[in-house]
Amino acid sequence: KQWYQRRVRGKNLVVFGLNEEKKEDLTAKVDELFGCVGEKPCVLECVRIGETSEKSSVRPVKIMLRSSNSVHQILRKSGKLRGSENFKTVYFSPDRTREERAVHQQLVLQ
Repeated sequence: KQWYQRRVRGKNLVVFGLNEEKKEDLTAKVDELFGCVGEKPCVLECVRIGETSEKSSVRPVKIMLRSSNSVHQILRKSGKLRGSENFKTVYFSPDRTREERAVHQQLVLQ
């Protein structure tokens, strides 16, 4: 079960810090974001994670790609976002299982 989850999640990216608007074209935003890192992957689906709230918090975006190789390429090139004017505060993260998130959080705290 865990192996299957890792395999499925290996094709997903989570994007944090991407501005959210009421009626947004999320696919166009994601395409522009990938253009900044110099990649043009085949995006199967992109959705906001979580519920909308009255607060001005920005929900993360889950992006499902066709291959895990595309995910690795994008994660390697994600440093290019720091130099971009529109996406300075945006960053990519791999889609992790609950257990992987707990382990990663422990590593970050050390």
